[in-house]
Amino acid sequence: MKEYFKRRSFALILSAGLACILLALYLMCMRWACLHILTSEAWNSVSATEQSDFWLMSLRFDLKFSAIALSPLILLALLLPSGRFASSFPKWGALYSALVFFYSGCAGIANYYYIKTYGHHFDLMVFGLVNEDTVAVIRSIWDGYPVVREFLFGIVAGFAAWLLLKPVFDHYRVSEATITTFTTFSIDGQLHPEFYDPETIAPTPETQVTWESIRPFCLSVFKGKRLPLAFHFVLQLPQEQIPDFL
Repeated sequence: MKEYFKRRSFALILSAGLACILLALYLMCMRWACLHILTSEAWNSVSATEQSDFWLMSLRFDLKFSAIALSPLILLALLLPSGRFASSFPKWGALYSALVFFYSGCAGIANYYYIKTYGHHFDLMVFGLVNEDTVAVIRSIWDGYPVVREFLFGIVAGFAAWLLLKPVFDHYRVSEATITTFTTFSIDGQLHPEFYDPETIAPTPETQVTWESIRPFCLSVFKGKRLPLAFHFVLQLPQEQIPDFL
């Protein structure tokens, strides 16, 4: 058993180390793309020795950043190699790594547009934007850089697809659901037991329908070439699960 935990701990540490190396390579690729898109002519005039020194320093910085960003995974792999957590470590470790990669990519895209606009990378001056007309700055970013709108749209669309296609929230009760397309579809979530045949449905103390019962209808409204103009869902945890949640 002890030998098994040693092998498992080694596998977890190896996975965390591999994620660290992949993140560093990911950052290097983003730096390379940014460098060649924005400063290709100036970069070609730099000597080979200086280019090598630049990439070596960049690799050291990216490895340092990756080790810091993924240090929770490495520490947990060292300190908690056994027990119930070890079995769920791959799932939560993959989720944490995906979030780190996601936010690193967002930071890289934001840095690209910051360099394109101001001519240099992120610095402390960016935090002084709150002292200016913040609303005007945000409006300028929103109008001038469609990637921001597309990024936020992707997050909302991804969450909506996950909510409508996956049975994760099927046991939740619907408090309110509204979808606006060519008209507004509104569901108050109230359950009317008298609609059903008493012989085919068991009595229930619940007064609201489940998300599972209306999810296919909501999905049918979402389908099509044009997305809804707006949607609003309010779900409620079943009463019997509230004490366990608290």
